[in-house]
Amino acid sequence: MKKFIPFIIAITWFSILSGQTGNEWRHKVATSLWESTAAGQSVPFLIILTQQADVSPAKSLSNKFEKATYAFQLLRDMSSETQEGLATFLTQSNAPYVSLFIINAIKSEGSIELIEALARREDVARIVANPVLRHAEPIDVHPGHNRATITWGIDTIKADEVWALGYMGQGVVVGGGDTGYEWTHPALKKQYRGYDETMDTVNHNYHWHDAIHNISPLSSDSMNPCGLDVKEPCDDRGHGTHTMGTMVGLDGEELIGVAPAAEWCACRNMERGNGSPFTYLECFQWFMAPTDLNNENADPAKAPHVINNSWGCPESEGCDSSNWQIMDMAINILRLSGIVVVVSAGNSGSGCGSVSDPPAIYEGSFSVGATAENDTIAGFSSRGPVTLDGSNRLKPNVSAPGVRV
Repeated sequence: MKKFIPFIIAITWFSILSGQTGNEWRHKVATSLWESTAAGQSVPFLIILTQQADVSPAKSLSNKFEKATYAFQLLRDMSSETQEGLATFLTQSNAPYVSLFIINAIKSEGSIELIEALARREDVARIVANPVLRHAEPIDVHPGHNRATITWGIDTIKADEVWALGYMGQGVVVGGGDTGYEWTHPALKKQYRGYDETMDTVNHNYHWHDAIHNISPLSSDSMNPCGLDVKEPCDDRGHGTHTMGTMVGLDGEELIGVAPAAEWCACRNMERGNGSPFTYLECFQWFMAPTDLNNENADPAKAPHVINNSWGCPESEGCDSSNWQIMDMAINILRLSGIVVVVSAGNSGSGCGSVSDPPAIYEGSFSVGATAENDTIAGFSSRGPVTLDGSNRLKPNVSAPGVRV
């Protein structure tokens, strides 16, 4: 018997070195996926590849165009070089898939058997859930507000004093990721980047993207008022239009937005208020390098300077420690590309530690809390520090008018 021991030891050691001891793949799979596939269900998930591009050198480049172009080319090359084998495997497995490059990842769908086969691959780092999520609804504290030529929020932050110096947002492009946008709204039409007021014509290429390709299972019916994959801005809930008005709105003589001379472009990342990590990531990717309406010919030179995100992804709706990192990665890449990512701090106040949802919790996001007309923190507004990830990170980064807006 002794003469076989070295052979057995050798086989065992080879198994450890080759990663084939049998159960290592389980650690790559999010706990929520085990639960959701327990009865053999097919579920959506995101496959995060082992190789991820390092775009940190973009930080040293001198301007936004150089940063965006460098990051875009590096990320696109990484995804094209590393995703081919995985895409072939998914095709052979009859599994649907959609690729991302802002993080090196692929969205797919399948049973635990497919998840196991994927997790056993060396080019797969982990597999996380892609649940459907609901955005934070705006809080209507005092309905029936009588609007003035200069709204109280504009007056409080003294934006009108900055306007008097000649700065009203001209030359800046604001991106909005939300429930969509009513581009023909009189307060928004002239500021839409795709609209030529002189010629009274519109071109939606590079100015609009729809990341909503399916009806959300959280929606009450199967008919979206805008439709799916729409080719011009449309708002299926009204929330996005409201937020864009806060940013750039100008309705006749009424100055509603903080930067009424800025232009805007947009991406719909929620279906009637319900999004998923992938729809949020798809919009982040589009903002980094906007495409034409066929989702082709990406151009980082057309990226906005700042992106507003008035939504949150709580743990109760599927965002947990298994998938927090992927959105954090995307936000950091956007920052390195020269884009500021502004997000709502959330409406879970008033206790300490209530800034508890992505993307408000991240170091790379610029989180904004809400104040009332008497310059106090709104009761509903979330407060820091961020305790969810153990960082005790100070949040929000700033608070601003958020009641009766």
